[in-house]
Amino acid sequence: MKDVFALDISIGEIGNILQTEANHLRPEYQALKESVLNQTGTHYDETGWKVQKEEQGKFAWVATGTENFDTVFSLGRSRGKGNIEDIGKGKIGISDDYGAYKNSFAEHQLCWAHPQRKLRDMAESGEFGERKRSKS
Repeated sequence: MKDVFALDISIGEIGNILQTEANHLRPEYQALKESVLNQTGTHYDETGWKVQKEEQGKFAWVATGTENFDTVFSLGRSRGKGNIEDIGKGKIGISDDYGAYKNSFAEHQLCWAHPQRKLRDMAESGEFGERKRSKS
């Protein structure tokens, strides 16, 4: 700010501005969350992608509905189960079989991409004999 605009601004003031803007966006965020959670199903996933906010962790979480493109992200989290509580639970949770999702939903569906990948990996594995890998 100083180099570009010749403006002195403290770290504290930047924090205050960010907090004020976050408060302005909170109703939109809550509406987006409600949209995602009120759809027939809600996809959940977590990633180890590095994020800058490190007080809570370095992980990103996402929840997206099955009926439109609305999506909620939660950044700088741990990989723990509490993230599902923060994002919210949809009617039907769709996820990989990561342990944090166990018993998190009244109805739980495994994402179809995961069994397909696991079966493909098994078919291509050198650990099984030819007879067990046979496609017939």
